[in-house]
Amino acid sequence: SLLIENKKSSIALHYRKAPELEDIAKKIILEGQKVFPNLRLIQGKFVYELIPAQANKGLAIKEVLAHLNQYEVYTPIFIGDDVTDEDGFYFVNQVEDGISIKVGQGLTYAKYQLKDTKQVHNFLELFLEHIRNYDHNVKGNNNLDGEKTCLN
Repeated sequence: SLLIENKKSSIALHYRKAPELEDIAKKIILEGQKVFPNLRLIQGKFVYELIPAQANKGLAIKEVLAHLNQYEVYTPIFIGDDVTDEDGFYFVNQVEDGISIKVGQGLTYAKYQLKDTKQVHNFLELFLEHIRNYDHNVKGNNNLDGEKTCLN
């Protein structure tokens, strides 16, 4: 069956559960594009999406970072598995120390690639362990001088 995902400013038509309906899904989404010509069509893994022409994941990440950087400096880590994630990979690569990771094979803007979701899970576990060690060693909880770091 086909699944319609109604997003706030876009719509996605998924055919993952019925790949044999891809042609029908494409016809439906193209009809939708006639009704909303200001939306552009993108194709992902078993999905067609109509999104605002100016929208992409890179711009979304930029907006989030702009909001967060009012308080602290963040390093973006972006993990994705679809062609619709390429704008996000490209943007994250422009940020100092940004980490972009594609899950699966194929050409990509991502700096790194993981084979599957199991490798993503392993990466996230190692990353969490690293953060916990960093938090314990750097924040000053065990500072020999008796000082503690004040984090505002």
